[in-house]
Amino acid sequence: MSQRVIIVGAGVCGLTLAYHVARAGLPVTLLEKRGGVGGLARGFTYGDHRFDLGPHRFHSPVNKVMTFINDVLGQDSASITRSSSVHFLGKYHDWPLKLKTVFQLPPLVSVRAFFDLLNKSKHHDPGNPSFENYVLGKYGRTLYSLFFKEYTEKFLGIPAADTHQNWAKIGVDRATIDEKVNTATLQHLVKMMLIPRPREMNFIYPPGGVHVLCDKLRERLIEMGADVRQNASPTALLSSEGRVRKVITAEGPIECGHLVWTAPIDELCQLLGLPDPDLQYLSLLLFNAMTNKPDVHKVQWCYYGAPDLIFSRISYPGQFHDSMVPKGRGAMCIEVTCREGDERWNDPERLLPAVRRDLERVGAVRDLRHIDDVRIERVDHAYPIYDIKYRDKLAATKQRLEGWKNLMLGGRTGMFWYNNMDHSIANAFQISKKILGSTLREAPDLAYGGQARQVLDELSRDGRQGVVLAPGGM
Repeated sequence: MSQRVIIVGAGVCGLTLAYHVARAGLPVTLLEKRGGVGGLARGFTYGDHRFDLGPHRFHSPVNKVMTFINDVLGQDSASITRSSSVHFLGKYHDWPLKLKTVFQLPPLVSVRAFFDLLNKSKHHDPGNPSFENYVLGKYGRTLYSLFFKEYTEKFLGIPAADTHQNWAKIGVDRATIDEKVNTATLQHLVKMMLIPRPREMNFIYPPGGVHVLCDKLRERLIEMGADVRQNASPTALLSSEGRVRKVITAEGPIECGHLVWTAPIDELCQLLGLPDPDLQYLSLLLFNAMTNKPDVHKVQWCYYGAPDLIFSRISYPGQFHDSMVPKGRGAMCIEVTCREGDERWNDPERLLPAVRRDLERVGAVRDLRHIDDVRIERVDHAYPIYDIKYRDKLAATKQRLEGWKNLMLGGRTGMFWYNNMDHSIANAFQISKKILGSTLREAPDLAYGGQARQVLDELSRDGRQGVVLAPGGM
C-alpha cells in the first residue's frame, strides 16, 4: 500500500503538514490550484508596494506553534504591537472595545449601554443558538444594535438572527471588550473605569509580508525532495474498499496513502459524488490602494460597520512594517465582501467610485488626489458562513465522509472553520501526529498549554475540530 501523503491546498495548514511529514521521511505531494503558495496568507506585490491578504500577524499561546514559526522565519522576523480601531457613529474608537468606549457615545446612548451591561442576562434565551441572542446576552441591546448587528449583517450578507452564535464566539469574542472586564455588577464597572489595566500584545511579523513564512516552507519542502505542484488540482478521486486509492490530476494519477483536504469542502464532496453540503463561503474583493502621502491613520486595521459604507475593513500594510511601502508613501488594503459569482464579484471595477467616495467620507485619505493607483484582487472562499443550520449540515457532511478511512480535513476551508493562522499550524501538527503515528514514525510533540488545550477541546465538542475522519477520531 502506498505511503504517499497527498495534500490538496498549499495554505498555512497544508504547507506546515507537508513539512512535518516530509521531515519524517514519508513521500509527499502538495497540490495547489494557484500559481503560488500561501492560500489565504498569500501576498500581492506592485512595484515597491507589498500587501497581505488583509491583516495578518502571528501569535499563539501554544509554545510549539511559536517555536515552529520562529524556526521557519529565522532572522526574517519582527516584533510588533497590535493597534486597531473601529469606526461607528462617525467616530473612531480603540479596538478591542474598552469600557470607556461606552462613555464616549452620545449621553443618552451611553446611559442605555451602561445599564444594558448590568441587565444583559434578561436578553438571553438559552435555547436560541443565534448570533443575535448570544450578543444580546453578552453586551445588551444598545451595543448590539449600534455595532454588532450592522457590521455582521453587512459583512456576512445574512440577518444576525439567522447567523449561528459560533460566529460571535469565534469572531467577536476574540476582540471585543477585554475578557478580564467583569461587568456583572456596578462595583466592578466603576472599578474598571477608575483603575484601567490596558493590555498590550506583541506579535510576530515577517518583513515583506506574512507570505514569507509560506515561501520559506515551500523552499524547505523542495530541498527535502517533496513534490510541490502549483497550478494543479485534482480532477477525480478513485477509491475502493473505503479508501482513496488514486488522485487524478491533469498530469496523471498519483498513488495515495493518505489524502488531506484543505481546499473547500464542497469541492471534495463533488469529486466523491456526495450531495452538495449546502455550506456557503464568503468571498472578498480587495481594493489595494497606493498613496503618495503617508497613512492618515496610524493603526494596523480598522472596522467599518455602517451599512452605508461599502467596505467593512481597511488594513494599512505600512503600519505592520515599513518594508511594505516606499518611504514617505502609504497603502490601504480595502475589503468589500461578496459571494463568488454575484454582481460585485463579476464587476468589481464599478465599485471603485463608491470606494473612493467612502474613503474620503471616513477620513482615510485627506484628498483623493493622494491615491496614485488601486489594484483589485478577488479572493474566493475567504470565510465560512455560519448560518443558523451550519452545524447540522457540517455534521451530516462529515458523517458521509467517514466512509473513506484515509481521508482527513484540515485548514479553514477544508474544515469549514473560522480560524487564525496559528490554529491552522496547530491543526497541521494534529494531522501529522495521526499520520505519522499510524506509520509508527516519530510525530511532533504536542504539549499544548492549558488555554490552547481548552480551545481545542471546545472546538472538538463543538464539532468543528473533527479533523480526522477515521474510526476513533482524534
